[in-house]
Amino acid sequence: MNARRAGAVALCMWLFGPMTSRDAHAQPGEGLLLGAGYQFLHESVERGGESFPIGVYVDVEQPFARDSRKTWGWMGQFEGGFRSDSGFSEQLYTFLGGLRLGSARPGRWTPSGFGLIGLATLNASCEEFCAGSASGVAVQGGFTMTTKMNPSTLLDLTFKASKLRIHGDGVFNVAIAGGVRFNLR
Repeated sequence: MNARRAGAVALCMWLFGPMTSRDAHAQPGEGLLLGAGYQFLHESVERGGESFPIGVYVDVEQPFARDSRKTWGWMGQFEGGFRSDSGFSEQLYTFLGGLRLGSARPGRWTPSGFGLIGLATLNASCEEFCAGSASGVAVQGGFTMTTKMNPSTLLDLTFKASKLRIHGDGVFNVAIAGGVRFNLR
């Protein structure tokens, strides 16, 4: 091989080498993660608030980077909270997306945190006058502790805090959730 050709090969390896996948940047053994669970949500309103005792969430996550200490993943989430009281019912839906940062160190329980942004819809219905539906922006941060039930099933315990901007008003929500995630590799 002549010096000119060796120089061209070295230049190509230098330019395109970072674009190839490596074990340090791809989480081996983890594909798409699908999760679902129950959540109890409390909405703070004027130093009081309302609780949504019936709540569900569904999330999907795709890990994209990992090193010896941390793992990063894209995350999308749908949440629904429901409450009713003598002729009145209210539903709160959020559609969120963002990033999750978790620990890659092995342990019985693994911590992770996430930050999400998206849309929220609040729907109220009652026998007399109600506000109807309104939509706005939602921002959410949270903390999860995860343990493995088996190689493809994870158990999550999560605390979430959300800020919703609906009708020009800011509403703050907190939720405690528990659910499972399945590795769909």
